[in-house]
Amino acid sequence: MSSTSSTYLPNWTIGGADAYAAVPETVAAYGTSAVIIGGERAMAAAGPRIREALAGSPTAVTGSLVAGDEATQEKADELQSTGEVRSADMIFAVGGGKMMDLCKLLAIQAGKVLLTFPTIASTCAAVTRVGVIYHRDHSFSRYVFRERPAEHTFINTDIIAKAPTVYLWAGIGDALSKQVESPFSSRGLDLGHSDRVGVDIARHEADPLFAHGAQALADADRNEATEALREIALNILVTTGLTSVLVKHQFNSSFAHAVYNAHTRMPNVSGHLHGEVVSFGVLVLLTLDGQLAERDRFHGLNASLGLPTRTTQVSVGPERIDEFAERIMDFVRPEEAPYEITYDMVRRALLDLNAYSADHEASPARR
Repeated sequence: MSSTSSTYLPNWTIGGADAYAAVPETVAAYGTSAVIIGGERAMAAAGPRIREALAGSPTAVTGSLVAGDEATQEKADELQSTGEVRSADMIFAVGGGKMMDLCKLLAIQAGKVLLTFPTIASTCAAVTRVGVIYHRDHSFSRYVFRERPAEHTFINTDIIAKAPTVYLWAGIGDALSKQVESPFSSRGLDLGHSDRVGVDIARHEADPLFAHGAQALADADRNEATEALREIALNILVTTGLTSVLVKHQFNSSFAHAVYNAHTRMPNVSGHLHGEVVSFGVLVLLTLDGQLAERDRFHGLNASLGLPTRTTQVSVGPERIDEFAERIMDFVRPEEAPYEITYDMVRRALLDLNAYSADHEASPARR
């Protein structure tokens, strides 16, 4: 019996101030008109540069729409109804992860081509198929999937270097998860070719973060687009994205992301970024799985960069541990783990991690 399948890998261009020079020639293959959609700060940083790159080219801009900072069904419906979107062949998504995900949903609904222009390196959303959709109250709603990643991603390290460093910091936290989650959720299974390649990539994805993360953050604090920042931006945006597009979703985002999804459902814990909480979830997973030497290594990196290492640093006090464990269990999926995970295991992992952090840190502080 034979079967045919297609795997679409990300395409990307990376550069400094000249990164958008390739836009006109690249997008010409996908249409003759584009709508630019992004958050207010992202549009201010990248919008004029995109328009400048397109000046004199066959690609017309139907409009620039500021879409806020949430990826919700309501916002996608609102955008789809606009003339700027209806008359465009392409959507240019400008901003961070939530803007990428919002535009994925919009591209699916409207049947449009998607090009992405990340202005921060906070997640791999710019090069993945999956989009995370939220309710209006910022809690997790569902995942959506395009058939393929964005047709092309344009990475301007000059813009990323000038963005608030906190987003790069959170991006390092998010990128840490692949090395732990993918091998964990696929453990013991006979993987097919695509899953096997994706998991093999994941096994070493954290190496550059350990090697260059601190330097990249220091360089970003000075708004310098250095080689260290370039390497970390590629790791956050592209390397993790390669694993995401190659593996089944159950091997892509598992327990550490369950911790994040649960966190969005906790009252009075706002103000924490996606990658920030995911990096904490990595420590919980390593503790739960008994990978204590690896837990200690990742803990050391988190502590050195100011990423969270205990529940209080993600606004969950000791009196809320039981509630947090219960909410995490709401997002634990049997197909995403090599064994059954129980409430007691999750609660014990949270308590054990808190105790380890208390014993090995003087006074940790969030960056």
